[in-house]
Order: sequence, then structure tokens, then C-alpha cells
Amino acid sequence: MWSFLFRKQPDAPELLRWLHSIIDSLQDLEPAEMAKGKSFPGLLALFTLTTTSRCTYGVIEQVPSTASKVGPVFRELRAYFDCLWQLELLRRCDTPDDEQKVGKLYAGVGFRTMFIANYLFEAHPRMKRILECAFDGSYNQCLGTAVREYVQGRREFPVAETGDLLKDNVEALTIRVARHGNPGSRALPTLKAILTDHTTKALDLVYLRDFDFANCEPISFPPEWLDPP
Repeated sequence: MWSFLFRKQPDAPELLRWLHSIIDSLQDLEPAEMAKGKSFPGLLALFTLTTTSRCTYGVIEQVPSTASKVGPVFRELRAYFDCLWQLELLRRCDTPDDEQKVGKLYAGVGFRTMFIANYLFEAHPRMKRILECAFDGSYNQCLGTAVREYVQGRREFPVAETGDLLKDNVEALTIRVARHGNPGSRALPTLKAILTDHTTKALDLVYLRDFDFANCEPISFPPEWLDPP
């Protein structure tokens, strides 16, 4: 009867409740972040955190065996969605200067992501220990690997390339998440379907879909970024 006192890792239903609370908190931030304008780069931070949280929820809900590795799974998904918004903005680029602008945006977006994450962890302290590996020093290495994987298409593990980068990226992501979560081969089609669905939905999320890339300024730390979420 006292076993719950010694449980180090919450089970899937408990993680889903916590993730649902984080998703709700992110949604509550939307009006204030959107009010800063469609060219506010902080919207890309909200994009990454929202898509990562929703996708992690979907993965755990449909493939509960991944719950024991929720931290590494969340970190992998954060890196993927950080790359996804960069890929979408690169698609909109008309000049080499535009492409350089995408790269310059990341420092400020990463800072804002950390700022919002700290706010979330204050409101949901139980999740901090579980997800901290997605925000500590190990994330930079994970992101570097993700850029090579998803932006440059340099695969760590071979996939059957189709020529469609987004489709091939989902295939690669499925392999990478499976290596963390170890869902078993029978669950791989389900996992891939979840990641495909969340990728499609992410590209239509208002924070990215309506982001005014042409008029955004890649200033690393403008004063308004220090405002509380």
C-alpha cells in the first residue's frame, strides 16, 4: 500500500494529466503572446512548446510504453519541432539574406522558449524533474543532431528516402523516438501515424502559419522578451 511513496517515475495516466495541464497553460498564454504582433519571434517559442507538448501527449496516450522515457522523448520532439519551424521559414526565403535571418532567429527563440518553460515549471513543478533534460545543457547536442537529421537530411539511421523531406523526416523521427521509448516493432505504425498527424497539424498552427517572417527582426533579447509570459 505504500509503494507509491517510492515510485520514481509517474505512470502514463499521471503523465497525461500533467501534460494536459501544461497544454492548457500554454493555451492561456496565447492572447498575450499574439498581442505582441504576428512578427514577434516569441510566437515560434510558443509553437515549439505547444507542438512538443501535444505530440508527447499523443505518443504516450497511444503508445503507453514510451511513458518511462518521457524526458528523452520530449527532448527529441522539441528538437524536431524546432527544426520544423526553421524548415517552414526557409521555404519562404527568397534570398540568401533571408536564409541567414532564419539562423539568426534561433538564439532569441531559444531564449524565449526557456523563459516560458521556466514559467511553466513554476506552475507545474512535478514536471520539471521529468522534462528537465529537454531544457538543460544536453539539449544543444540534441538540437545539433536534429539539424543534421531534419534540416540537412543527413541521416544517422538509414530510411527509405522518397524525395519528400517532411515525409522522410517523420520516418527518421519515428526511428529516433522508438529508440528512446522502445515501443516494440508492432507499435511502430501507430507511432509513425501519430508523428505524421502532429506534423501536419503543426504546420497549420496559427503561430507558424500566420507568422510574419518578412517583417520580423532577429534581435536576440529585445526588452519585451523579458516580460513575464
